[in-house]
Amino acid sequence: MTDVHTKATRSKNMAAIKNRGTKPEKKLLFLLRKRGYSPLLNVKELPGTPDLVLPEYGVVIFVHGCFWHGHEDCKYFRLPATRPEFWLNKIMLSKQRDEECITQLFAENYRVAIFWECSLRSIPPHMVNFMLSGFDAWIHDASSVRIEFSSSTVF
Repeated sequence: MTDVHTKATRSKNMAAIKNRGTKPEKKLLFLLRKRGYSPLLNVKELPGTPDLVLPEYGVVIFVHGCFWHGHEDCKYFRLPATRPEFWLNKIMLSKQRDEECITQLFAENYRVAIFWECSLRSIPPHMVNFMLSGFDAWIHDASSVRIEFSSSTVF
């Protein structure tokens, strides 16, 4: 299947995709502040430059885009028909880099929460409270060092 855009248009579209201040990131920041948390944004000194950091709890939060981080079995992750081997390689490298950063964060005694884009997109209000209640419980229970929220864990 050929691309519906010219090479220049595709390049412009891809260049416009941000890696900070995305809608899911802003939504989670709003929700956490509403619950009384005061996260720091994009702390460059930490491995992987986490999207949000709660230093008083020793917690870092990543908001992963389902496509860019290869969220398997997710409706928002679909490998493009054009140049699939390029995209598969790019996404696999991204996943490897994510795991390396998380391992480094564990070594620095941080706990890691990952919110997938699908868990923050068009989520019903009652499910937001359910998801954030799970986050609250996890943050105050230090027995687990990692938690992930996706549409399959929320719905």
